[in-house]
Amino acid sequence: MSIQLDKARKNRYNRNAMKLLIPVASGLEQTTKRQLFTLGFEKAPADNGRIEIEGDWTAVARLNVFLR
Repeated sequence: MSIQLDKARKNRYNRNAMKLLIPVASGLEQTTKRQLFTLGFEKAPADNGRIEIEGDWTAVARLNVFLR
């Protein structure tokens, strides 16, 4: 039962998934990655002043409110 619920949650959240690029000042990538981790974004590779994550429009709204 638990596995079915997990799959349903993944399908619901990945239904409208898109690539989000977050611009970051040079040298602050690790700090921003820590903030993203606390918000629930575990995979967040950093590359030359930007961090790439996947999310939907709900994630965009959460990032706008909680990411500093």
